[in-house]
Amino acid sequence: RSEGSTASEESQRKQTPRQQFPAFPSSSMPDFKQDMPPPGGFPKVRWKRNIPKSRFNGPMIYAGFFAITGYGLWRVVTGNRAETIKRKQICDERTRRLEDLQRKENVKTFLKVREILDADFSKSGGGHH
Repeated sequence: RSEGSTASEESQRKQTPRQQFPAFPSSSMPDFKQDMPPPGGFPKVRWKRNIPKSRFNGPMIYAGFFAITGYGLWRVVTGNRAETIKRKQICDERTRRLEDLQRKENVKTFLKVREILDADFSKSGGGHH
């Protein structure tokens, strides 16, 4: 016995689980059984990632990405240039048509003005007073 301990403290240390929990009747209190590892121990844990080797490495993936992106941008640029040329041709055609229409309208206006002036000239007696 140690000097500071009493008889009741020592009896509490030696009590079984059923004695420590008097609220449980002895019939309902299960026997305690500690979990132990299986005989021979647990199997080893596989902690490494088992990833198969890829067919493509990093530089190949980057090269493919830049090749596809470059091709797409080339298509966009050539398409934009073709569209610009097409629009310029349409504008030139419209300008030519407008010039022709304006020329025809000018001829009509000139002939009308000439008829009016000729009619005034003939009414006034030949132009001299």
